[in-house]
Amino acid sequence: MQLHPVYIALGIIFTIAFILVAAEILSDNVAQSKLNSVINKEDTKYQSCINSSQFNQYLKRVLEQASKYGISGTPSFLINQGKIVGNQNMVVFENAIQNPEGEPIRELYEYDDIVFGDPNAPVWVVEFSSPLCPHCQRFHKEKFKEIYDKYISTGKVFWILKGASIFGRVQERELIGLVYCTSLYDRENLLNVVDRVFGS
Repeated sequence: MQLHPVYIALGIIFTIAFILVAAEILSDNVAQSKLNSVINKEDTKYQSCINSSQFNQYLKRVLEQASKYGISGTPSFLINQGKIVGNQNMVVFENAIQNPEGEPIRELYEYDDIVFGDPNAPVWVVEFSSPLCPHCQRFHKEKFKEIYDKYISTGKVFWILKGASIFGRVQERELIGLVYCTSLYDRENLLNVVDRVFGS
């Protein structure tokens, strides 16, 4: 006996739906595990910061800025007025940093942004990333430390990390919040926290 094509199609649809749900649950579990390894849930300073209207305004502002500057995926980088989309080869980043287009877009810098380096540097890199984005994680694992050592710590580049809540998940918001609040209250640990949140 042969199955009717409709039943075969339904079976395929249900299988795909099951895989997508399982992948989302796994992604949420990985994000929750990452969050638990970095944050102390009992730390009221971080909890009040993450739940503050200031942080909510930050998240909203980042998405508005991304929209205004044509950022449609993560990671994306504005290097002065040039743009790199995705986790490109290191040569692409170095070329854009060493030969920047135009002047920095200074309106993208707000007092509470997550930043590294000197705002007087001739090159500004504005990174839009999500801690749940695998390409963002790969960029931070493979390239950020080298860029930091070569360009940021030497005063050549001012780096603004915009935590973009593109997936809309609670864990994503909390991970971005952890980096945001560390930037405000514990800057000496910021590089380590960014590495653990975005690079693992």
